[in-house]
Amino acid sequence: MNASLANLPSASIEATPLLLPLEFDAATTALVATTTLVPVQGDGKPAPLPSGAPGGGAGTGAAPAGGGGLGGFLPFLVIGVVFWFLIIGPERKNKKKREEMLSNLKKGDKVMTNGGLYGKIAELRENIVVLDTGDVRLKFARAAIQGTVDGDD
Repeated sequence: MNASLANLPSASIEATPLLLPLEFDAATTALVATTTLVPVQGDGKPAPLPSGAPGGGAGTGAAPAGGGGLGGFLPFLVIGVVFWFLIIGPERKNKKKREEMLSNLKKGDKVMTNGGLYGKIAELRENIVVLDTGDVRLKFARAAIQGTVDGDD
């Protein structure tokens, strides 16, 4: 039996990839494989489809669905504008207000540090603030001042 199989001519079988055309289904928002079969002429070329068949008839050229230009960029632009107004704009305003407060510090102002220490400014230098807490004088960086405090502490 093995000898008879060895005498048979070998057939060459080529693997051909199977490509399924995909379409976007707007109702389910998914890509679905189309099941339209295209008739083939004797020479292997696709035969023209009748005008009533799906995908056939006049006016069904292979024009790509266009969504480029400003229409495709517009959602990103809107997100950027919203991001600016909700996050970046107010943050810049707060930073400017804080820088103004730090530049307007003067001797005798009551302040609170980022660590929660209250004191009165005894001395100001370029980037150093000396605070008098009543018993002790402490040096801090000017950026360590959280804000000014009104009233008695």
